[in-house]
Formats: sequence, structure tokens, C-alpha cells
Amino acid sequence: SLRAGQILVEALRQANDLDNAEALSVGIVAGLEKVLGGNHPDTLGATDSLARILAARDNLEGALTYYLGILSRKEKALGKMHPETLATLQSTAKIYRKLEKLEDAEHTQTEVVDRLKMKHDEGEKHPETLRAMNELADLYLALGKEDEAIFLSDKTLKIERLVMGEEDPMTLKTMFRIGKLQYLAGDAEGAM
Repeated sequence: SLRAGQILVEALRQANDLDNAEALSVGIVAGLEKVLGGNHPDTLGATDSLARILAARDNLEGALTYYLGILSRKEKALGKMHPETLATLQSTAKIYRKLEKLEDAEHTQTEVVDRLKMKHDEGEKHPETLRAMNELADLYLALGKEDEAIFLSDKTLKIERLVMGEEDPMTLKTMFRIGKLQYLAGDAEGAM
């Protein structure tokens, strides 16, 4: 019944009925922890779902507390490279950014990039790694680290052009960031 309840939680969340989703989710997580333990994949998934609900309700501190709590449990139960662990790490970086804890977001996003490079045989050439690198470059820009942002953006763009092509949306977004950086540096011609 707890697993069925979790399916209902996800349906409520996707229907944007966040009040009912959160209320049911709190009970489901508590029940799963009692029956299966805190490190069971079902418990971890339900807790992740609760964190997403809290984030959607702009309870960012609450979401961050849950994400940080399950991150180490996922690393132990599933491993540091498991997709669910990496998704939680990525979500943690996004919450830090929304909370304007940019240094924490940078540190966490750097960890995401490093793990993805090790996880994928293609390393930096894998689309998931490239997306994470772009997130990190955006963080550098938000932190005012223009040199780091331009260096990482140039590196990412070269790989994206090679792997994904000129017209890929990710490539175009990277080109836009580089143009923005050039404009901020006073190079209007280069930006154009």
C-alpha cells in the first residue's frame, strides 16, 4: 500500500496538487522508513519525491534538507555514480543556486561534472556531461568569474560542435553565453 501511495503522490505532484501531494508524501516516507529502512531504494525515491514537491512549493530550505539527507544515503546504497545519486546531487546544486548560495552551488556542480566525466566512457563528450559543464559555466557567470566562464564555455563549445553540431540547441545556448561574456568584456564586435 505504501508503494501504491507513492504512485498517487507522483500523480498528485504531476497534477500540481502540491498540498495533497506533500501531505501524503510525508506519511509515505515515514511509513517506508519504518518498514523498509532509510537506505532502501523505495524509501530514497519517495524522499526524493518529497524534496521535489517542497522545491515546487518554494520551500527551498526544506527541499535542500531532504536532498542533503538522502544524498549520502544514496551514495552508500546505490553508489556515487548511480543515475539517482547524480540526479540528487544535480538537484542539490540547483537548490543552492535558487537560494543564492552560489559558492555551494559551484562546489556541488563541479562534483557533478567530475563524476559524470568518470562515469561515461565518452567523458566530456557525453551530452549529460556537456549539460553539466554548461550549468557550471552559468554558475561561473553568476559568480562574476568571467574568465572561468569563458574558458569552460569555449571548451564546451568546441566539444558540442564536434559531437552535436552547429544547430543543436545546447551548442546555440553555449554560443549565446560566449557572446554575452564577450559583450560584458566590452567586445561588442566579438559578441555579434
